[in-house]
Amino acid sequence: AEYMGAYRTNMVKWRRVCVVIVVLMLAGDSDARGLEENYCGDQNCYDILGLQREATASEIRKAYRSLSLKVHPDKNKDARAVSVFRDVARAYEVLSDQALREAYDYFLDHPDEHMSYQYMRYYQAAYAPKSDWRIVLLTVVTLVSIGQYLHQSYLHKQALRYIRSMPQFKNAALLKAQELGRVDSSYAGRSKQERDLAVEEALLSENGGIVEISGGYGKASVTRVLAFKLLLLPFRVLVRLWQAGRWFVKFTILKQPYGPEEKVQLTYYRLGLSQARWDHLEDSQRQDLLDRDLWDPSKYDAYVREMEEERREKMAGSAKYKQYRRFMKQHKH
Repeated sequence: AEYMGAYRTNMVKWRRVCVVIVVLMLAGDSDARGLEENYCGDQNCYDILGLQREATASEIRKAYRSLSLKVHPDKNKDARAVSVFRDVARAYEVLSDQALREAYDYFLDHPDEHMSYQYMRYYQAAYAPKSDWRIVLLTVVTLVSIGQYLHQSYLHKQALRYIRSMPQFKNAALLKAQELGRVDSSYAGRSKQERDLAVEEALLSENGGIVEISGGYGKASVTRVLAFKLLLLPFRVLVRLWQAGRWFVKFTILKQPYGPEEKVQLTYYRLGLSQARWDHLEDSQRQDLLDRDLWDPSKYDAYVREMEEERREKMAGSAKYKQYRRFMKQHKH
């Protein structure tokens, strides 16, 4: 709630800045009197605190404390004490804010600058959100990660619901649940929720079930959310660098022959597959690709030509393709 309140406040401030910038850009040039009032009026903020332009943040704080004690209306009965104290407080407000001080220094150094630009610098420094970028980044990553996890859970439940709706899987899962002793044939003493849970356990392969749900529809896991991936990113980068260096030394410098593991990596790399997609291929399909020695560039090129030839043969035998060729022949001239 606090974050959303701060977010709405920042959005309101940004909208104000945008409105002011548009109005000022349309207004064109104006004098500096209005802008001076936004800082310290016709006085110099540094002079009010008795400071030089090079004053540090510590010196600004010290000067403000000293002057505020002297001119505070509760201690100073002078008739002008309230006005002087207000000027001191405003000068400190301008100079203690780094962004506002930079805008004020720019105004002092460029008094003849286009006033629209001067106003833009002032309002941006005065009203732009000053949230710590690290907190903002952490909040965004956390929200995205929570959203990813909930989305994974939703997709997994959708996949389970679809599988349970298929009679062949549902019947097999019920038989499996009976074998595991999760339910009996009469379902006595079991609620619908308990029966559904038993069927789900019988379905899933991680529970010794009959189907495997993987990929984007797999069970929700924190290892697949953004926060976890960013946390492991430095380690993964180091591992990749070590693997690349090891590969270069073994096979480029020492000219060692590829081992079974390296051949597998080269095979799915040439096919444009990730390791996860390669692992989800059927065993027979993976073995067929490995038997073709696709890690060898020449054999991979021959495989590509073979696949292209098969594609052309399928197209030549396709009724739609024949219809397309007749159409092009009739409309050629």
